[in-house]
Amino acid sequence: MNAESRSFRALVFVLSVGFLFVLISLRVAYLSVFAHERARAAINQQVISEEPIAHQRGRILDRSGEVIVDSRPSIDLWVDGRRVLMTGPRFSELARRYNLPISSLDEPRRLLGIAALAGSEEPVIIKHQGVPPKRGKDLPGVTYKNGEIHINPRVFPSSEGIAYRLARYLNLDDRRRSSLARAIEKSGNLERLLVTDLSEAAWHRIGAELSVGQMRGLLLREGMRRAYRYGRVAYHVLGYLNEVSEDELKKFGGALRGGELVGRVGIERHMESMLRGVDGARFVIRNSRGAVMRGQWVDEMLGDRPWIDPVKGHDVELTIDLALQQRVEKVFKHRRGAVVVIDTRNGEILALASFPRPNPNRIRHGAYNRAITHHQDKPMVNRVLAEHYAPASTFKVVTALAALESATVNSETWRYCPGKFELAGSTWACWKRQGHGSLDLVGALRHSCNVYFYKLADRMGMKPILSVAKELGLGETAGLSIGPEITGVLPTDAYCRQRKFWVDARGRKRRLSCTSGDAVNAAIGQGFVTVTPYQLALAYARIASGKRIEPRIVRRVVAQNTREVESYSDENPPKLNFKREHLDLIREGLRAVVNDPRGTAYRTFYNAAEGEGAARLRAAGIEVSGKTGTAQVRAIKRDSKGRAIAEAVYAGRDHAWFAGYAPADNPVMAVAVLVEHGGSGGRAAAPIAFEVMAAVLVPKDEG
Repeated sequence: MNAESRSFRALVFVLSVGFLFVLISLRVAYLSVFAHERARAAINQQVISEEPIAHQRGRILDRSGEVIVDSRPSIDLWVDGRRVLMTGPRFSELARRYNLPISSLDEPRRLLGIAALAGSEEPVIIKHQGVPPKRGKDLPGVTYKNGEIHINPRVFPSSEGIAYRLARYLNLDDRRRSSLARAIEKSGNLERLLVTDLSEAAWHRIGAELSVGQMRGLLLREGMRRAYRYGRVAYHVLGYLNEVSEDELKKFGGALRGGELVGRVGIERHMESMLRGVDGARFVIRNSRGAVMRGQWVDEMLGDRPWIDPVKGHDVELTIDLALQQRVEKVFKHRRGAVVVIDTRNGEILALASFPRPNPNRIRHGAYNRAITHHQDKPMVNRVLAEHYAPASTFKVVTALAALESATVNSETWRYCPGKFELAGSTWACWKRQGHGSLDLVGALRHSCNVYFYKLADRMGMKPILSVAKELGLGETAGLSIGPEITGVLPTDAYCRQRKFWVDARGRKRRLSCTSGDAVNAAIGQGFVTVTPYQLALAYARIASGKRIEPRIVRRVVAQNTREVESYSDENPPKLNFKREHLDLIREGLRAVVNDPRGTAYRTFYNAAEGEGAARLRAAGIEVSGKTGTAQVRAIKRDSKGRAIAEAVYAGRDHAWFAGYAPADNPVMAVAVLVEHGGSGGRAAAPIAFEVMAAVLVPKDEG
């Protein structure tokens, strides 16, 4: 090899070494300067977490600004699905280590769950038919002996094991433990609210376990709990909160987070967008045990990361009068029913109550939820809006007004009641067997004579009755949006054809339209016609005012800085499409029902004991107008002499109604009272209505 060749090779070698040195230098520079920041950021993200700061939900106030619902601080227990030791992943790891098909572990997993929830130390044994595993570190609580895998339920990491440990501090029954274990298992890679509003004792004991590294993946956080200050009062107006569902999280994306509480019914749901604020955020550093780290180095690592303050929700002011609502719920001592009070001047709902009532402060407790959900009296159902009943004699004002508007009768028209009415071979009886004799329209309302209204319906048919009923607000939903609503039933031809048919010789159904018999039944509020308590209160409020008022239950929305965001009012509703003299005649009849000695509500009003609502109204010189009603639930059983047989069974008794307004000459409020299976409207429902009216017009401390 000559000198030139050696020199060339030496040059190539030097250049190669130099090139490699440059590459290494550049790489070192990159790692130490550029990639360092990214690596540091990645590491920081593993230990620095963004945690929400719960917002304060807006308050719910009554019409005078009295707080009915607000929020208070609480300590909540959360699970971090990224860190918690769940059963599923542990069994997947077990299957990989021992080379077992995952499906073969379904039964052992079920048995382990049962044992772990019970706190048992009896091992769950899995037969292992394959090659023994290589020596190595076993999973916690798992040992291998002679071809068998032994799992200790108290030591093996599992969701059920965590639920068992928590149950000691939270006093959970077996069902609640299982539910808690399922919630932990379903947390996935998200954070999920497990338990809200821990007691102080539970908070300290769980916190002590977390501080020493037990129950990995659980977090204690400050939250806000909804506080219903008056318990059951106005439940069907206010509603309640419940945890957002998985479907809702998928539907609304980032607008909601796991564990957040949202309104389910009532004002809580209807005004959800106004009441709900915006969560804040803070950055924290947690150690391997999940505890929040503090100190100067923590502040340096967090740097200038922002602390975002939460934004409080808007306050919602209702039309409800809290004192009146409480009075309504106190005087209603029956098992089931409903009461509605409407301001006849502007349509504001002053009180709305359905009975029985759940307690919204307890409604998220599993055992309580099951009890009220399956209770035979259906306390979750809002009977004011979501149940409908035959209105009975309270509906006679509709028939009477329809007869006047259709010129079927006038103020001087008289009809004779012999105690019964016959049509097409069928007989309809009056409630007074011997009959009422000759009556005008006012007298028919005063005595609540069935035959008089049978004759009106036979003469004018169904169409005028339906027209007046719709003008008074029957057959329509309330539109209050505080829960499910139904329209009730007005027996139109379309409805009758759905319900009525006959079968011809070929077995085919032949649909039937409404007949005169249907109109006769509807005339006294029986047959197909049904209404909700709300609709009946609205009808009487419109009769009292002569205007097409539209009830509402929200007055205004107020922002945190006391600035009004939105106001709801209707101070000048349009007039009803009825002649004034016709309305005056109906009002005269309703006044006679209560104030004429022959009226069906006279005894209840004038025989009330001192201090009762009716007595206070009389003492103040206030007259009441209204109508009683007794709606048959089933056909009345009679003996051989035609006398009604008393039924002791609760479900067999008639529904009791009273609907009216006061004062009679200048109405300010309309009331509808329903007592399910209460019997007579005059005895069961009317006294409640008089107490409610007196609470507004003659408070006890003034009367």
